[in-house]
Amino acid sequence: MRCDAYELPAQPVPWLTELSLRPRVCITGMPTGTGPADLRRARLFRKVAEGVESLGLQVAVLRGEDHPWSVVLRGSVLAVHGGDEGIVYAAARYGVSQLVLPAGPEEWAAGKRLERAGIGRCLTDEELAGDSTMLRLRFHIAELVNGGRVLPAAAKLGRSIARMPQPADLVPGIEALLN
Repeated sequence: MRCDAYELPAQPVPWLTELSLRPRVCITGMPTGTGPADLRRARLFRKVAEGVESLGLQVAVLRGEDHPWSVVLRGSVLAVHGGDEGIVYAAARYGVSQLVLPAGPEEWAAGKRLERAGIGRCLTDEELAGDSTMLRLRFHIAELVNGGRVLPAAAKLGRSIARMPQPADLVPGIEALLN
C-alpha cells in the first residue's frame, strides 16, 4: 500500500506551480537552532544552496515542517535534505533524486540506503570539508540533476510507488471481511 501523507491545503505559490525553464532543486530541513551543531549544519545547507545557484538551477529553500510535497516535488529534479524519513519517502514517491546531508547515524543510514538503491547520494560534513568543497559539491549536484543512473532510477521508483494501491482502495476489502 502506498503511504499517502496528509498535506495541508496548498497555498498557491506561483513560481512553484508554473513551468520553469530551469531544473528545480528543493532544499529542506535546514537547521534553525542556535547551537554550534545547528549553526555548522545551517552553513552547510547554505553552501549547498550556493552550489545549486552557481550551476544556474532554480532553488527552492523550504523552512518549517508543513509543505505541500505534491506541489513542490512534482516540479523538482533533486531534493536536498537531512535524511528525515518523511522527505525521503516524499521525494521517492515523486521520483525525485536525493542528496542527503545527514545530521546523525539514522539519517546517514537512510542516505546510504538511497545510494544502494541508486536514487541518491549521501555526503557527510567530512566529505564536504577542505579547499575543494564547492567544486566537489557542484560535481555531485550536477551529477544528480543531469542524469547518470540516479535520475532514471528515481523516476522508476516514483512510478512504482504510484502504481501501489492507496489506503482508500483497501477499505472495501476490509469492510467485506467484517461482514
